[in-house]
Amino acid sequence: MNHKSLVLLILFATCLVGCSTYSPDAGHEVVLVDKPWFFGHGGIESESVKTGRTYTALSTDGIDVYMQPQKMESDCQTP
Repeated sequence: MNHKSLVLLILFATCLVGCSTYSPDAGHEVVLVDKPWFFGHGGIESESVKTGRTYTALSTDGIDVYMQPQKMESDCQTP
């Protein structure tokens, strides 16, 4: 293995270690909250992750939200 491919392999491995992944289940969405360490601005992403897998920075948090409707029953007594 030559020097160039070794450097590329180390760079690729470093990029994979510095990522986190989120993949919501059926009926769930993941809201991403950016928390940069060095530069940029933090906050909530405008679009949530609905399906599939997404890769984010290691400092980004994902909040799992259950999106299915919930049924609430109550007895209403009329006088």
